[in-house]
Amino acid sequence: MAEHTFIYIDGAYSHAVLKRPAKGDFRVQKEHGGSAKLFHPDSALLDQANEIAATVAQVCDSLYCRIDAVARNGRLALMELELIEPELFLGLVEGAAERFAKAIVKRMR
Repeated sequence: MAEHTFIYIDGAYSHAVLKRPAKGDFRVQKEHGGSAKLFHPDSALLDQANEIAATVAQVCDSLYCRIDAVARNGRLALMELELIEPELFLGLVEGAAERFAKAIVKRMR
């Protein structure tokens, strides 16, 4: 089953990644044969991810956040919300690293 990952930088949605396990496995991490690709969620999934983000005050206050979920029958089921040490997949989408750097600079001022 694919895992949908939504990345938020400085409280705002930045990008999404679709992670898949290797055939015959359930783990999506690269070291276990899993893969991660840039994913453009439809508005319904993105709205649901934003609803999840809005329910956790720390998402708006954090430099970064990652929401991991699975989609079943068009609904997201939250698996994990990471505010510490998540892989942000910044190299998969143009501009993500720059958004992250700007957010860091903004917080240092």
